Amino acid sequence: MKPSIDLKNCYFGISPENNIYGTFGKEKFILNSLKNKDLIKKKIFSFDDWDLKTDPKNPKTYFNLGESHEVFNSNEGIIGTCQTNPEDSFWGCSFKEMLFNNINIPLTYNNSEKFYKIYIASETHNIFFPSSFKKIFIDNSNINCKFNDDNYLNCSNFFNQDNYATLQLTEENEQFVIKGEIDNMFRFNEDNEEKKNIARIKFQDDLDYIILPLIVFKKFHIQFNAENNEISFYTTDSNILQVKGKKGNSSSGLKVFLIILIILIILALCFGIYWFLKKRITPETNINKFSKFEDEESYKNLNENKVF
Repeated sequence: MKPSIDLKNCYFGISPENNIYGTFGKEKFILNSLKNKDLIKKKIFSFDDWDLKTDPKNPKTYFNLGESHEVFNSNEGIIGTCQTNPEDSFWGCSFKEMLFNNINIPLTYNNSEKFYKIYIASETHNIFFPSSFKKIFIDNSNINCKFNDDNYLNCSNFFNQDNYATLQLTEENEQFVIKGEIDNMFRFNEDNEEKKNIARIKFQDDLDYIILPLIVFKKFHIQFNAENNEISFYTTDSNILQVKGKKGNSSSGLKVFLIILIILIILALCFGIYWFLKKRITPETNINKFSKFEDEESYKNLNENKVF
């Protein structure tokens, strides 16, 4: 029996099939290979929202492979979907702007009409920006921010008590607005209090794109669909995902509507029963009233007609 090996990092290649490295054929891509061998039904995979309670310093998620997850096929929750570039080598979407420290920062590439490509990575917890963004972050920050020797962003009084700050992104075509989380170095796997001001944002000279790790979207179920070249984000929280043309949780809205409808039906039935009983009692009261008058009249006539 072979001994088991504990790997600190294990990488599983699930790039889109259009990724071509020299003579590396499409049939050798893992998604294609698994599909061709009937080991999976569809070239789809997803990650659940992250478990932050069981082990707060070591959050985990579940990886689903081979078919669309049930949450994306239900009518519950909120789903935001963006299209990937068919010619791209990695999974990513385009966003037109981001909200940093309550200030909108355009994501246009070199002052053109194009937007920076934003890729989603599973092998890191760090956010990577081109070095050109260093000045953008400083100029658009009303708090004390600087950079340490490793080019990580260091900002005082930036993170909340849960050791993260919100990063809001607007999809390229403004179809949805999504809120992710920028963690500080202290939040996961660190015990040094001095790390609380250091963001997991690093700047590199050789980048012309942006990398966002999965953990930025830890509160979402994320699905990567190579069948339709799209990435979808699912949540039941309308505070972190607003989709154009949709307001709030459709499931919750339906439940509220049904509850209100049931209450109205009950009130209508109660009113109907009350009205029916009132109508039924009123004639009997009048009959008794008339009978009383008739009895009194008969008694009066009887007294008048007495024979002495």
